[in-house]
Amino acid sequence: MYIHDILTQMEEKINILYAEDNTTAAMIYTEILEEAGYTVTLAKEGNKAWQLYETGTWDLLLLDMDLPGKDGHELIRLVREKGDQVPIVILSSVNHNHALYEGADDYLVKGCSVDDVKARLDKAIARTKRLNTEKEQGLFRISPDTTFNKNNRLLTISGKREELKGMEYWDIYDKNKQPTGRKMKRNDWCLKEDEYHLTVLGVIRRPDGKYLITRRVLTKAWAPGWWEVSGGAAQAGESSEEAVRREVLEETGLDVNGCAGGYMFTYHRENPLEGDNYFVDVYRFEKDFKEEDLHLQTEETAGYKIATADEIKALADEGIFLHYDSIKRVFEE
Repeated sequence: MYIHDILTQMEEKINILYAEDNTTAAMIYTEILEEAGYTVTLAKEGNKAWQLYETGTWDLLLLDMDLPGKDGHELIRLVREKGDQVPIVILSSVNHNHALYEGADDYLVKGCSVDDVKARLDKAIARTKRLNTEKEQGLFRISPDTTFNKNNRLLTISGKREELKGMEYWDIYDKNKQPTGRKMKRNDWCLKEDEYHLTVLGVIRRPDGKYLITRRVLTKAWAPGWWEVSGGAAQAGESSEEAVRREVLEETGLDVNGCAGGYMFTYHRENPLEGDNYFVDVYRFEKDFKEEDLHLQTEETAGYKIATADEIKALADEGIFLHYDSIKRVFEE
């Protein structure tokens, strides 16, 4: 039994916004969807589709890519920039699997079977409902067998649970980046000359060459509203690689374990008057992800972008991208 059959029995309707400019295709697929029990609202051009989207409540968007006005690419971008996780399925005459990198959940080529259409739409809706339920519970699904519960900081991998405890101390390193065996309290700036703590930054690049960047919340005391990449301090007893994987997981919900890429370079800063000297290990990971895979720390992050290197440089030129001059080579190599 399909999900829409169950909902129909419960007198609930799945509301689909369908954007299609081809009259014949619009008539055929509207009839197919309505006979399957969906409620369909048709928009024959992109501007109308966007107007309907903003004024309605939708369970799924079904988009042709080559629309007049706002095309499918722009509609996907607008929806995802709002932070909305409504499922988006592409229905087009050619294969648009690249739309998956832009934020679509699935795609169908016109001419596929009725059963395939229903199955794909139901799957997209069910996945989004499950993710929304898990998010409300503080549970983020990193992969089919890996979850992270933000409320109790439990990481579960193949049924095995491990608590991620926030440590109160950082290791102190010498000028050669070797551990001294001594520790400092977190944010207790007491470092002397030639003493450092370790920080990590993890840059995520997709196969399409675009990067994940996040925006700092406006309540931050330092650089509020600026753009940045994931990172933070290595905890006491934690290696650099362990630290960057943890930071990326906690801040984005993405698991970079096993991903291509890794360590790229280190830079350091000395602030003797403030007692804050630090090394920064910079990593870049290659990971194929969709926007629905992201689970950001809302108390730390006000938004995100999937940006090109040129777009990141433009933010830096505006003076609102953190650490850019120190890490720009990671976007150039």
